[in-house]
Amino acid sequence: MELQSSQLVNNTSHSIDELLAIAGAVRSILVISAYTDIYTIDRLISFARTAHDNRTLPTLRVYIDYSSSGFTTNPEIETALKRCALRIERYCDEDSGIYLVRTGGLFHSKCYLVQGNLEQRLIVGSMNATHKGLTENEELVFNGVSRIGANGYVGHMIEWVNQVYVPRLTERSDKITQQSEIYHYPTTMRQLLLDGWLYYETKEQDPFRFTLNLPEEILESRAALHPMLPATIVDAVSVVDLITGEIENGGLGHSFREKGKSKESWRRYCVETCYGFWSPSWYEDEIEQILKNRFDAREPYYSDLKDYLENNKEKVSTQFKAFSEQLRNHITRDFHQAKWDAYDGGRLMESWLKWYDTMLRKLSNEQHYFRMVLGISWASVPDVWSDPIATDEFQNSFLESLRYYWSKSYAMKTSKVAACAIASNLEIDMQDADDIENARLKSRIERWCRKNRSHSIFESARRAQ
Repeated sequence: MELQSSQLVNNTSHSIDELLAIAGAVRSILVISAYTDIYTIDRLISFARTAHDNRTLPTLRVYIDYSSSGFTTNPEIETALKRCALRIERYCDEDSGIYLVRTGGLFHSKCYLVQGNLEQRLIVGSMNATHKGLTENEELVFNGVSRIGANGYVGHMIEWVNQVYVPRLTERSDKITQQSEIYHYPTTMRQLLLDGWLYYETKEQDPFRFTLNLPEEILESRAALHPMLPATIVDAVSVVDLITGEIENGGLGHSFREKGKSKESWRRYCVETCYGFWSPSWYEDEIEQILKNRFDAREPYYSDLKDYLENNKEKVSTQFKAFSEQLRNHITRDFHQAKWDAYDGGRLMESWLKWYDTMLRKLSNEQHYFRMVLGISWASVPDVWSDPIATDEFQNSFLESLRYYWSKSYAMKTSKVAACAIASNLEIDMQDADDIENARLKSRIERWCRKNRSHSIFESARRAQ
C-alpha cells in the first residue's frame, strides 16, 4: 500500500481509466464518493465496457451522497443520472447501479476498488470521483495493488470493504432506476437546507450598462458630467437611458410599455440566509407559479426593448457616439489633466459595438432572457458542510432569520410561510422566540424531523392555506 500525492509529491493525477488500471481483464468496479459528476460516471461506464473480458458482464457500483447529489432537487441532474443508470443497466450486470446513500449526516467517504481476473486495486483517501478531484486538485490517497486470492494487507482491506462496509452502505441507499421517484423527508439540518433552492434578485440594469472606463480623478470628483449619467458618477451608461431619455438631454425620446408588477411575493416562501433567500422544495410549485406571473407581467416591456435593440443598432450606436463625444469635450474642458485612454483612437466605439453584439446574443438566449425578465436568479444550495466555518455561517443565518421572523409575528403577523410552518410544528411560543439559542433550535428542528419521517416540517403551512 503506497501513500500518494496527486500534485505535490508523486504527481499521480490521472484520468479514471489510468487510476483504475490493473493487469488482466476487469470484472468489478466499486466507486464510493461524497461527490461526483456526470462526466466521471460516463467515463466509468465506458471503462467498464472496454476493460472487461467479454465472457461475462462487468459489475459497476457507484455510491454517492443522497443530499448533495442534486437528484431530488435538480431536474437536469435527475435526468442525467437516470440516463447514466440506464447505460449501466445496459452494459453491466444486475448488481450494478448508482446508489444514493443516506447516513443522516454528511456522507464523506472516498474509496475506489477495481477487481479483475489477475489483479485488484484499492484506493482510499481524499479524492472525490469528479473531474477536478481526479485531474486538478491536490489529493492524498493510499493506493494498493495485489494479486487475486493473495493474502496480505491490501487483500484483507478489500475483503472488509466487500463483505462488511458495502452491504451496510447498500442498506442505507436507494438505487436509481428509470422509474425512480426517490424522496425522503430531511432528518438533519444539512438535508433540510440542501433540499431547497437559493433565490436572489439581480440588478436589472446590469445587462444594459456599458462600462466607460472613465479616469479615476473624474470618478473621485463626483461631478455632474452629463444628463445620461447619475449625479454620483457610476462608470457606466445605460443603453435604456439612451433610448428613453429626453431628446434635449441626449436621449432618443422613445417609450416602451410599462413594466408590470405581480401581486404576490416569492419571498414569503423563503428564509433569508447569508447565501441568499432559501426556499424548501416543498414550496417549489408555489414559487414557480409566482415567478411565472412575474414573468408574464414584466415580459411585454422587455419584449419591446429587445425588438428595439435588435432593429435599431445603428441608430442607438450613433446616439452613443454623440453622447461619448459630448462627455469627452466636457472632460477636456473641465479636467485638463485627466486622460480618458479608453476613448482615444476609436477604442471606445469599438468596445461599444462588441458589447452591443454580446448583449444581443444574450437576449436571444432563452434561459438568459427568462432570468433577465424576472430579475431573479436561483441556484442549488452549495454543500458547504465539509467547511465548519461556512457551515456555521449558513446554518446560523438561517436560524437567526427564523427567530427574527417569529419575533415579528407576535407584533404584526409575519407573512413568512416557511417560518410560520416551522413555528407551528415546533409549537414555538413567544418565550421560545425570545430565548431559544441557535444550537437548541437546530436540535429541536432535527428532533422533530427524525420523529416525523413521513411528514414535512413545512406541511402545516400548506394545510392552513
